[in-house]
Amino acid sequence: MIAQGSSILVVDDDDAFRNRLVRALCDRGHFARGAATYEEAIASAKNEPPEFGVIDIRVSERSGLDLAQDLRRFFPTIHIVLLTGPRSTGLAAVDLRMANVSKPADADDILAALDRARSLAADRSTQSRE
Repeated sequence: MIAQGSSILVVDDDDAFRNRLVRALCDRGHFARGAATYEEAIASAKNEPPEFGVIDIRVSERSGLDLAQDLRRFFPTIHIVLLTGPRSTGLAAVDLRMANVSKPADADDILAALDRARSLAADRSTQSRE
């Protein structure tokens, strides 16, 4: 699992879900904060770069994939999990450093997916050095 005290940015326009997830991640010892929009997420990340991002595939009027790609461009070491709808099975992660999990998901599901995203990035980094 990811280390306690990790910085996690949760981006979802569903206020209840986002707030519940941020609270649950904080209760598990992480520094979690939320954003409802693309703009809020970018501003928050620029203010305090997160180690991890949890991003809904649809964020208000923008694509969560666009946000994930922009965060990766600004912060190359961020590990990202995309939240998809229950019918979005088969969504391919655009980048091996991203994982996805279907909603509804709880904090433990998301932490496991963040750990997978971090492991995928480490595997990719090892392969690129070989």
